[in-house]
Amino acid sequence: MKSLLKKVTVVTCMSLMMFSSVQAETDKSDEWKFSLAPLFLWGVSMKGNSQIGPAAAPLDLNFTDDILENLEAVFTFHFEAQKNNLILFAEYQYLDLAPSSTLPTGQTVNVSFKNTMAELGAGYVLSSSERTDWELIGGLRSTNQKMDVTNLPSPPLPISSINADESWVDGFIGGRVKTKLSQNWRFVGRADIGAG
Repeated sequence: MKSLLKKVTVVTCMSLMMFSSVQAETDKSDEWKFSLAPLFLWGVSMKGNSQIGPAAAPLDLNFTDDILENLEAVFTFHFEAQKNNLILFAEYQYLDLAPSSTLPTGQTVNVSFKNTMAELGAGYVLSSSERTDWELIGGLRSTNQKMDVTNLPSPPLPISSINADESWVDGFIGGRVKTKLSQNWRFVGRADIGAG
C-alpha cells in the first residue's frame, strides 16, 4: 500500500521570545548584537489528509483544542546576530504529536506525527522606532515530516501499520515585526511564503 501525506501545513502564528544577551549591547550601531531564544512559545495548526489505499483519514489539528492535547514533545531555539540594519538568523523546531484519526469505516487509527524544521536566513530592518522594528526576511528552510499509522483495519487492508517519511527544502521570503515588551522580553510576529 502507498502512504501519502498529501498536505500538512505548519503555521507559526506568533512567538513570544525571551532573549539572552550573549554580548553586552552598546550604543554603537556598528557593533554586532547577539540574541538566543532557547525555548519560545509558538502557536501551530495543521490541516491535511493521510491516504492509505482507497481510504483517506483527515489530519486536522488546531492549537487550542488538539495540538496541546496530543503533544508528546517540543523543542525550539532561535539565534540572531544583528549589525546596523542587517540581520542573520538560524532557527530549529521539533514537534512530536500523537493524535488519533477516524477512517470513513469508523475504525480509529493511531497516528504518530513528527515535524522537524531548520532554517537559515537574513533580514533587513526597513523601519525602526524606539520599541518596534519592521523587517524584510528571506532564506532557506529544511523540513522533515514522519508519520506512523498503526491499528489499521486488517483485513480488508493487507497490513496493520504504515509509515511515511518526507523531506524537502524551500526558499522563503516574508516580513517580521518585533516589539520590545521589556528589557528581556520581545513579541515577534512573522509571516512568510515559501516554495521549492
